Amino acid sequence: MDIKELRDKLLHFVKYKFKNLNDIDNLAEDIVQDAFLIVKKEEQYNFKYLAAVCAHIAYREYRKQKQQKIKCLELERIDFLISEIDVPEQIYKNEFLSKLLGFIDALKETEKTILTLHIYENLSFEDISDRIDINRNTAKSIYRRSITKIKQRFYEITKEDILPKAG
Repeated sequence: MDIKELRDKLLHFVKYKFKNLNDIDNLAEDIVQDAFLIVKKEEQYNFKYLAAVCAHIAYREYRKQKQQKIKCLELERIDFLISEIDVPEQIYKNEFLSKLLGFIDALKETEKTILTLHIYENLSFEDISDRIDINRNTAKSIYRRSITKIKQRFYEITKEDILPKAG
């Protein structure tokens, strides 16, 4: 098999196997190219080895995209959180967004996951419980606790801004 055929076969493999990745058409080109660069150093041009290298690179990209998804909530979903939290007027939106992302980042992994799945991906608690293998009521409870933690953090900040410091 010549290199062009091998490249085309690898592109098809990556696009099919990782079709759920964002922008997979463009990403597949990069993945295959990276695989060839890695393998060229080792001078092994067989499909199985290149496919394994492609899969490794694609899984790394998948994990990166998943992490970005969790950390970066869409603005419309953040607006939902804003309405849930009832932000006082003296906290400006930019400051609020940066603090909100910081508060979310400070949550436990399970809390972040449930918050993200419910708000960002708009999943029901039933779907969340199926996806992460916990009881539906537990998912609801963790979500409520997460929202409460975030609210408390904002009220603490607001209280510090309003009340004069002792001293």
